[in-house]
Amino acid sequence: MCQRENASFTPTTETLAPQTTPRRTHTPIFRTHTMPRILEPVTVVKTPEVDITEFAGNGSSKQPVVSIAKVVAQGGWAEPWQTPEFDEWVLVNKGKVHIEHSHGPTVEVVAGQCVYLAKGERVRWVFPEGGCTYVPICLPGFTPTNVHREDEGVEPPPHDKHVDIYHMVQTHNWEAAKASDSKMYYPPTYETDGFTHATADPKYLLTVGNWFYKDTKDPEDATKPSKWTLLKMTRQTLESQKIDLKFEWPSPVGNTEEMDENASGGERFPHIFGGIPTEGVIVAEFDIERDLDGTFTGVVGL
Repeated sequence: MCQRENASFTPTTETLAPQTTPRRTHTPIFRTHTMPRILEPVTVVKTPEVDITEFAGNGSSKQPVVSIAKVVAQGGWAEPWQTPEFDEWVLVNKGKVHIEHSHGPTVEVVAGQCVYLAKGERVRWVFPEGGCTYVPICLPGFTPTNVHREDEGVEPPPHDKHVDIYHMVQTHNWEAAKASDSKMYYPPTYETDGFTHATADPKYLLTVGNWFYKDTKDPEDATKPSKWTLLKMTRQTLESQKIDLKFEWPSPVGNTEEMDENASGGERFPHIFGGIPTEGVIVAEFDIERDLDGTFTGVVGL
């Protein structure tokens, strides 16, 4: 809720710059300047329900990598559901706001508290009587297109219905992680990718395997395909370890290009920003079946 677009508010070219953040950008790069700059605030929304003054972002400083604003919201109304393509940190200065989401009880955020909303989390902002004053910070910056509001006729994103999170791992790497002192697994491409790839809808698992991992070989016999294990987690088990889970558009794995829209179904996929603990997160493990040519053919028991 970096900018609360009310139905009566129409963005203009003076208040909003075009969306310029590419899908595959995960860590925005800030432009640097030779000296400090005072940013002039701009009123970007003013309705009977909400008054938003932006200090940095598309509508004010023309810096698309971030949005920083002060929001004064009246009580007794709610925003439509939305599933933003940005991370959002919200510091409540006065009053309170209720954050509804699809996978747990409503979160009440009161004055003096800060709430974090991960990219791809479907939420609904509800303002109880008394209203709320707060400072939202969004990375990358808010635009009308990247907030994905569920206005009339807009369906929830497909990924929101899934509770389970899956990760495919070469069995020898997973066993080594379980035997290690750290009890933590990182995929071989973690340093390059910046996160651990995962899948929410199991119907895509074999597609993922054959797109990215078909050529993986047994470390003891390079003439054979390596053995793979499917790890099953849930949104709740990852959150219990304070591991950030973000739903983003398909991305490359190492040097292999991302799946195209036909392969991915045009859906956002879960990315785990950290390694996978071998204890406390996994709820089940499954053997993955492969043909001799490396093709992924099935998951035993799933």
